[in-house]
Amino acid sequence: MSIPIRPWYFKIQGDPHNQGLIIEEQTGRDVAVCYDAKDAPLLAAAPEMLATLQACLEAMGDYYDAKDAAGDEGALLHDLITSTIYKATHTS
Repeated sequence: MSIPIRPWYFKIQGDPHNQGLIIEEQTGRDVAVCYDAKDAPLLAAAPEMLATLQACLEAMGDYYDAKDAAGDEGALLHDLITSTIYKATHTS
């Protein structure tokens, strides 16, 4: 299950607070404020990172395909990607 990518960008607010504002490219909607500007690029990249993880998981196949292809490391990677996608897409 992939979600549509709605790219975000960031803008640093500057002095006195040096906060980062995360903005959706398509609509200009404010998505988030980060209180440390160094976190802004990571937050702005979140939609593309999620889409990349979803594509990786799709390419890997299921848990057993990943284990067959890459052994225990493949199975662990499959589990890590699955749990990260879950964390990014579920609110509770």
